[in-house]
Amino acid sequence: MYIYELCNFKKDIINMKVPENLLAKIKEGITKSGFPLEMKIGSVLNENDWRFSIGSLYKDFETDKIREIDLSAEKTINGISVHLEIACKKSLEKQLVLYAPKFQSKDYFYNNCLKILPTIFWGHDKQKKISSKNIYAAFKDLDLFDSNVPISKKLIVTKGNVNTEDNIKFLSDFNGLVKYSVITGSDGYIETGYRIMYLYIMVFDGLIFSLTPSVEQNFDLTYIEYGNLIYEPNLKFSINENENLRKDLIETSRLLKSYKTIIEVMTPEYFEKYLKKIEATLINLDKKLLKNWGEDWPE
Repeated sequence: MYIYELCNFKKDIINMKVPENLLAKIKEGITKSGFPLEMKIGSVLNENDWRFSIGSLYKDFETDKIREIDLSAEKTINGISVHLEIACKKSLEKQLVLYAPKFQSKDYFYNNCLKILPTIFWGHDKQKKISSKNIYAAFKDLDLFDSNVPISKKLIVTKGNVNTEDNIKFLSDFNGLVKYSVITGSDGYIETGYRIMYLYIMVFDGLIFSLTPSVEQNFDLTYIEYGNLIYEPNLKFSINENENLRKDLIETSRLLKSYKTIIEVMTPEYFEKYLKKIEATLINLDKKLLKNWGEDWPE
């Protein structure tokens, strides 16, 4: 009798006509969220043969809480495990302005996206240092290493002519992305002999501009599809008495105390071009320039 009533109840739910205004509200709520953008970027990753997950969960090793990141993707290319840690920001009403006061060398950042190159050793045996000159020569065709793209020191979030949001709050997702990379980079042996590249990405579904001082001491505002933003993770590096915390990961994260990285900011339309550049650059990589990176390169 109970099963019969339950089946009839399910039929009533299935046959129930949902009010159009409710459907419209649900669709509007989904559209305003970042989920459609995550699905769009996931589709591009899938078409380019990347392994990816939407809404990846991880345990925060500082708080012991479960947290979520928008998108994580991985692909092994020519003996290198490339990890993309992605935050999707959908806001057609807001604009991003990347302020770059002047061009500066990216030498300091070359090492920070590559595991076991030479400033951070992630708890494993230290490798011989590889010069920034060799690193640049090997990866110069990547967008991240493009010397023509200035490193912006400040992000301005605007809505029309109004500054709408503190950039620190807007970038808070990237603390999680850095922690997630610490976890994936520290746990277990991988087939590439610890040769891992981490790239932190913001895909913004809106307008992106570059703001630079002009010769007349005014400002030049230029629309861009891709830009670089310097970022220093807000990690606390503290160990309390909670026995559930991964103290090994906290110790590893302490190595990042002075760690600054670059967030690659781009439009959804540019994202596929970005993936193509990664593929082409790594396939044609001169391994002799990076012979001390990880273990022996596969033939």
